[in-house]
Amino acid sequence: MRKISCLLSVVLALACVSCGRLTEVKPLLKPRAVTITQRIADQEKWLGQDLAAGAITPAQAQAVRTRIEQIRVRYDRLKSAGTLTPADSENINRMLDKTSEQIFRTSTRM
Repeated sequence: MRKISCLLSVVLALACVSCGRLTEVKPLLKPRAVTITQRIADQEKWLGQDLAAGAITPAQAQAVRTRIEQIRVRYDRLKSAGTLTPADSENINRMLDKTSEQIFRTSTRM
């Protein structure tokens, strides 16, 4: 299994180099594998990379950024009030999953 993983990493790296740009590979993140705050930061970074590479338009990026900001506000409000439950965290992670999918779909369509 480890050999397959290494082989896939090498092939992916070569594909990135061959297309002329070396950007971070966007992993599909499992809830709880990364904190909500880190997931939000990662999604904003991916958006910036896609925008800089011309993979998405500014209007498409703004739509996703607006959604990410709504998620951040909800998370911050629940966390600062001390009322963030595991169910809330799961719901927020599901919303972040949807924004990740939106980023991937948008950047691959162009």
